[in-house]
Amino acid sequence: MSTLIDYIQKEIHITYNKKYSKKYIEDKLVPIINYICSSKSKKFLFGGSQGIGKSSFINIISKTIEKFYNKKILLLSLDNYYLSKKYRQLLSKRTHELLMTRGVPGTHDIEKLIKNIKQFNKSNYPIITPLFDKLIDDKSKSKK
Repeated sequence: MSTLIDYIQKEIHITYNKKYSKKYIEDKLVPIINYICSSKSKKFLFGGSQGIGKSSFINIISKTIEKFYNKKILLLSLDNYYLSKKYRQLLSKRTHELLMTRGVPGTHDIEKLIKNIKQFNKSNYPIITPLFDKLIDDKSKSKK
């Protein structure tokens, strides 16, 4: 258990530049990981306000589960399903100028998201998911 807690503590420090006590990690984070690993459910949703670190937190949880529990994790983030900049430009000219801005309804590739979820439900691997780079405001290379 100590190795697991040390690993999580290190990942939190690398990701957030913060140090959480081993007691906090053991009391608050390890139960989340244990619940995920022991649950019969194959899907978990994490939600919260924009910019609070959901993706970073889930990446730490995912890496920990893969390393210590030898389970493969598929992370899907709605942010990665934004339409390309070029396509949003086209939509903004055809439909409404707000469609140029990612995040408003109509700026996600919902069909691709549904396809990836169906692939997961059918255990149809590999599942290639899109990546979106917010710095360039456009799609990046997909990942498996």
